Amino acid sequence: MSSAPIVIFCYKRIDTLQQCLDSLQKCKESIFSDLIIISDAPAKDTDKEKVDTVRRYIVTISGFRSIEIIERPENLGVDFNIIQGLKELSQRFESFIIVEDDILVAPDFLNYINKALAFYESNPSVLTVSAFSYIKRIPKSYRFDVYFAARTNPWGWATWSAKIKDVNWHLDGGDKEEFLTSKKIQRKFNEWGSDRSMMLRNTLNNKIRAWDIRLDYFQFKTGSYTVYPIQTLTQNLGFGREDASNTFGHNRFVTESQESLKYSYTFPGYVILNSSITRKYKQKNSISQRILTRLLGILRFNKK
Repeated sequence: MSSAPIVIFCYKRIDTLQQCLDSLQKCKESIFSDLIIISDAPAKDTDKEKVDTVRRYIVTISGFRSIEIIERPENLGVDFNIIQGLKELSQRFESFIIVEDDILVAPDFLNYINKALAFYESNPSVLTVSAFSYIKRIPKSYRFDVYFAARTNPWGWATWSAKIKDVNWHLDGGDKEEFLTSKKIQRKFNEWGSDRSMMLRNTLNNKIRAWDIRLDYFQFKTGSYTVYPIQTLTQNLGFGREDASNTFGHNRFVTESQESLKYSYTFPGYVILNSSITRKYKQKNSISQRILTRLLGILRFNKK
């Protein structure tokens, strides 16, 4: 099995970056994997020391087949650093694995994600592979090791260059106006998450800097899917941190980590939507869950 290159996007968080890399090095496939680290430049003078600390650390990393470091000369921001990186990667590799600097991976993360990349490479309906799972309890009768949803998750994921080369990251050519003026499209876009239209509106209006919602909209427009493991293989360490870019407050997506290594996975040969899993997935991203999350976040803040 070939190993796709691993790409880590980082900025100023040395602690989570170290944990992320430590977890990757525990994957036995790491020594056969090329690692690319893309370090964004400081956005302000007060961030310079932290960015410099990160850059001094990443030149000491070992444990991978090769290591390439890309240091941005100017700050692109959490969104356009990744978008630009995805464009650059698509020109160089057939597929690649993306890990941000606050993601902790399980020891069989690389095994799973490389096998899924190989299995679904020729399936045009599968746009991305996620290593995170939203669902805690899978029906006992479900006989596969993965499920599908029409929404991307960026907490440890992978894709193929041929499948994302046509992403309209800026929603130009009429896509932006079509989305912002059509309530029908906005309602349809919210089918897999009540937060999606609001997030995309806020992104297009420069209120937030989210990159993955742009990929989500491409997935929506193309009717494609993401493949998820039935048990999560990653954890997000960034929730509730003051230096987080887009993950604030209470984390409603906490799931149980996989306890034992899996060496083989049973993949369905075509996209199938299990009604029970789909219902749970959509419930996890429903407006009621968002309201509960907001209330728990407020309670957590008031306790400080």
